[in-house]
Amino acid sequence: MPQLLTTLSTPCSRLHAQYQVCGALVRACRNAIADLALDEEGDPEVRRLAISLMKEILEDWRQAQASVRRELRGSRSSFTAR
Repeated sequence: MPQLLTTLSTPCSRLHAQYQVCGALVRACRNAIADLALDEEGDPEVRRLAISLMKEILEDWRQAQASVRRELRGSRSSFTAR
């Protein structure tokens, strides 16, 4: 655990970790949407509502990931400029 804390001590490494978490959540949302779409046993209306909600959540995580990506690019350029 101390090694992880040391690794995440720089702003760039924290942003990279946040980016990775967002990426995992984006993939999880996509997988959940696909699973819901393939589910033939559930109530179609409930499935439709669940897919709609998951699409909103997916878009939120995509936006968060894009924001972190922009911050990462800014951090890298400020570190290389020093």
